[in-house]
This record gives sequence, structure tokens and C-alpha cells, in this order.
Amino acid sequence: MNIVNPGRYGRLLIAVGVVGRLALAWLPFESWQVPFGPLTDDSFYYFGIARNLAAGSGLTFDSVTLTSGFQALWALLLVPIWWVVPSANAVLPIHAVLSLLAVIHGLSSLAIWRLASGFGGRRGGLFALGLWTFSPYVVDHGLNGMETGLATCLLLWTLERYLFCIRQRNDLVAGGLLGLLAGLCWLARVDSVVLVMVLAADYLFRFGSRSIRPLIMATAVGAAVVSPWVTWCLVIGGSILPESGAAVRVLSELYCERAIFSNFAYGSLAFYGDNLARLAGEVVSQPLIPIPVIPIGYVLHQVMDPGRFHAIPLMLTSAVYGAFGALAWRLGLMSRKTFSVLPWLWVIGLLAAYALRVPGHWFYGRYVFSILAVGCVLSGIVMDRLGRHLPPRFFRLWLIMTTLSVGLTFVFQARDMFWRTDGKNINRHMRLAKVLRSRPDLPQPLGVFQAGAIGYFSNMPFIALDG
Repeated sequence: MNIVNPGRYGRLLIAVGVVGRLALAWLPFESWQVPFGPLTDDSFYYFGIARNLAAGSGLTFDSVTLTSGFQALWALLLVPIWWVVPSANAVLPIHAVLSLLAVIHGLSSLAIWRLASGFGGRRGGLFALGLWTFSPYVVDHGLNGMETGLATCLLLWTLERYLFCIRQRNDLVAGGLLGLLAGLCWLARVDSVVLVMVLAADYLFRFGSRSIRPLIMATAVGAAVVSPWVTWCLVIGGSILPESGAAVRVLSELYCERAIFSNFAYGSLAFYGDNLARLAGEVVSQPLIPIPVIPIGYVLHQVMDPGRFHAIPLMLTSAVYGAFGALAWRLGLMSRKTFSVLPWLWVIGLLAAYALRVPGHWFYGRYVFSILAVGCVLSGIVMDRLGRHLPPRFFRLWLIMTTLSVGLTFVFQARDMFWRTDGKNINRHMRLAKVLRSRPDLPQPLGVFQAGAIGYFSNMPFIALDG
């Protein structure tokens, strides 16, 4: 493993990614952010909680109900923005939040570079950075106003530090660093515990009985970092996990009864199989892991009706990627020496956890965001190994075809995501907020479902009825 300097082209890609996202962050709110931008209604829960914390109203979105239904670290990071920006300006802090996410993207880019170049050299690092920088999917979920970008950034850096630093030593300092990163990952997004468990098991396996003291240190530091938040979750929801997870499970059950997201009975084997298929489909349909010549998963998902279990596109794309992966492993393009097995254990654990525990179909694109960040790293590594094994003319042809096909796919994705008609934007919520502002005669406080943007902008007493 030899991490190389990003050089001129690597630094240029990172800078383009950050500057481009900063430009998107400051596009006009009413004419672009609301109808076309990546903001989701759920992001306004964070904005409202940060605003209330800055005003001294506590951990509440509606100033009435105390809540643990959010990821703690992101909400706390936003509080200073509402301290600095005048409270009368509701839009300016949102631009600042998106700017912070653009900077976080830059930090994630550096971690991706270090992972991809450490296992795949400069060529692999540049390829991974190119995917991460220009993917509309990454822009969409990285600028959604939520914790997605922060959690993925911390996961990438935790994996990078573990592979290149902590895994090489066995002392209390390494254990303390592992505990600190694990605690921050937990606070950024609770599902990070899957990666933390994988890393802890690897550390114990690698060093055996000699790892007990560092692991005790890691546990102590991690517990100190997360204990205030865990205590709050226990007080509010009776669980160490945020209450939003339980709410998603309830909504998933209700939606199944209405056959909105699934045609299978909640809790049945078919239901969990459908969840796993949907999650896997989200992964293989993204052209961030373009191991074949073309991102065939994306193409098949566009032209075929998923049908029962999403079976046909999933089986075909999994077969293509699986066959190429087996060939790559056979040829030595991927091995324990070229990329650690740890990310694969984490991916399997994460998909299983969501399929069995938090089956929120409508969130799956966001749930697999961190998996696809590692997919970019894998793409860079495989591309570099192909360059070392294939004859130069064949490698150049493969690289040209892959770049063109992925680039064309990105164009179609950009059209779908930034001139969207899928209802993800906050158009409807903003219209309702304006209606409420014009009706001071309505009984107050109002009870509001999907209260994110409505509650943030309505400027009237309300109670959030969401789980």
C-alpha cells in the first residue's frame, strides 16, 4: 500500500468538486433549490432543531415535543450557523448548510483518493475521484441538507485510518483513535455501528490477546463520546437508538398494508426478500461501480419493469457483476493484497441490517450512499489493475468505452435529478407553508404531518405529528 500525492490532477478534481457544489449551494432558493434542488423535506427537521437549539429551546423541532429522532452530530454542527445568521432570515442559513456539505465533500474526496491510490496507485485514485466528483447521484445525496454526506465522510476516514494506521500498530493510542472515530461515526449515523463492529472484530482477530488493552481503551473512549446522546435517546424513546428508526418501521408496516411500496405482508419472508432485492438493486444500478464495460445495471433498471422481487434486473446485473468480479479475483485484480476484505463484510452487514430491521424503501437510495462511496474506491483499484494486466491498446479501448458510457449515464442522471418530476423536491411543502402563513385565522397550534419545510417556514405554532 503506497499512498501517492494527489498531484495537480487530483487536486484539480477535488477543487472542481468543492467549487461546483458551492455554486449549487448558492443558487437562488425560490427558483432552483425549491423546485429542482437536492433538498429534502426531512432536512428541514435538522434546520428547525438547530434553530431551536441556537435559540435555547432545546432538542425539539416544533418547540413543543422533545425528540431523539435525528442524528446528533449533524444537528450539533448546524447550531453555530443559526447563532451567526440573524433569525429573521430563514433562507440564508440553508445556503450556509449546503456550503458546509460542499466542504465535507472535499474531505470525503481526499479520503477516497487515499484509499484508491493506496491500493490502486495514482491512476486508480484519479479514476475513483472522477466518479465521485461528477456523479449526479453523489451531488444529489451529498447536498440533500441531511447527515448523509457527513456520515459517509467519517466512515471513509475511519476506514482509511484503520487500514493505513490503526491496523499497523497495537497500542493505547491506536485504541483511543479507533474509539474516537467509532464514537463520531455513531453520532453521525447510527448504522455506522456495523462498520465499527467489523473493525473491532478484525482488530481482535489480528492481534489476539495482545489487543485487549487497546480495545478496552477504544471502548472507553467511544462510550465517553456517545454516552450523552445514548442517555438522551433512552430518556426520550426508551432505546439507545433514535426514535426515528422505530417510526420508519411503523410507516413501512402501514405502507405495506396499503400496498404502496410492497405487495408482500409485513414481516413475511417475501417481504424481507423484497427489501434485500431493492437494496441490492440500488447498489448495482449505480454507475459508480462500472466494473463491466458499461454500467449495465443502470441501463437494465431504466428499460425493464422490475416486477416481482425486482428479480429480473437484479439477477441480470448481479450475474454480470458477479461474473466479472470472479474473473477479476481469478486474475489477481482483486485480492486481500489489493483491497481489504473488511468493506465487503461491512456492506453485507449493512444491507442485512436495513433489509431486516429498518425497511424504509423510500430511503434506500440514501441508505446505500456510503456503500457506493466504497464502490468508487473499488472501481479505481480495478481500473488500475486492468491497466497493469491488459495490453495497452485493449486497456485504452476499455477505458475510453467505460468513460463514455458512464459519462453518458451521468448526463441522463443529471436530467432526472436536477430537473426532477419525482416529487422529491420541496415544492408542495413550500406551497402549503405559504398557505398557512396567509391564514392566521386557523386554530393554533396546528398538527402537521411531513412537517419539515412546513414547520420551518410557516411561522406559526404547530405540533409535528410525524413519528
